Amino acid sequence: VLQAALSDGLDFRNQGTRLETKLANLPAGESRTVDLPLSALKAGLQACQVTVTAEGSPEATAKASVNVVEPMLKVEQGGPAKCLVRAEPTYRVMLSNPGTAPTDPVTVQSVLPDGFEYVGSSDQGAFNPATRVVAWKLSGLAAGESKAIEVKLRAGAAGDVALRTVATAGPDAPAVAPVGGAPARAARGLEAKAETAIRAEGVAALRFDVAGLE
Repeated sequence: VLQAALSDGLDFRNQGTRLETKLANLPAGESRTVDLPLSALKAGLQACQVTVTAEGSPEATAKASVNVVEPMLKVEQGGPAKCLVRAEPTYRVMLSNPGTAPTDPVTVQSVLPDGFEYVGSSDQGAFNPATRVVAWKLSGLAAGESKAIEVKLRAGAAGDVALRTVATAGPDAPAVAPVGGAPARAARGLEAKAETAIRAEGVAALRFDVAGLE
């Protein structure tokens, strides 16, 4: 009888963390390999402990550990919350990976607010006038790495609007590696969003009447 106890970050075909199965008789001098394909559910050090029992034989136990690493994607956005019409504010998008594995290449898309025009962007951002979207194609972020990109706009009309940005990276996922080994990759997409509220204000026109003095 083979019994397996899994830590809560591993799963075997949605059957929980404790498994048991009966094997055929094992003749003297022979060995047998039993594969136990597991899914990684969360990052961190995980373990599988196997116990084998047979009538008339002492219990045998073995344990294997794996380090489950996971990439993450975070986006923050900053810039003026208020500007004048015809002003050209610059907004900064900060991308970061607070996870424990590198991400795949990152795509960033910022949608221009109504009433604003595109002026320019850093890191070869490409503007599509039809969709009013500025897009960046960036390399993946290593674990703990951050990267900042910028977009410059021009306020064309007064109003309360928002600059919305979406960052995606994929395919990528929690990866499993032997302790001390290099991580393997799985398939999962990452997404992060940010939004900055902007108030564009018009400039009041001033009129002076000058009377002649004698």
